[in-house]
Amino acid sequence: MTVINNDGNLNTEIVVPDVVIRRLPLYVRILTQFSNRGYEVVSSEQLGLLLHMTPAQIRKDLSYFGRF
Repeated sequence: MTVINNDGNLNTEIVVPDVVIRRLPLYVRILTQFSNRGYEVVSSEQLGLLLHMTPAQIRKDLSYFGRF
């Protein structure tokens, strides 16, 4: 998947790896559960514990889509 990223005056094309795209539904599912329980902020450590992933990997995956 290709995402167009606007960095100030430069438009750059970023290729998002397929493995990251396949993990997105997992993130959505877990974040929806947190939201339904009233959480407004969730750390990458919390996500990592539930998804059996490192917090760094989660941050790297989400960094393709902007800053959080």
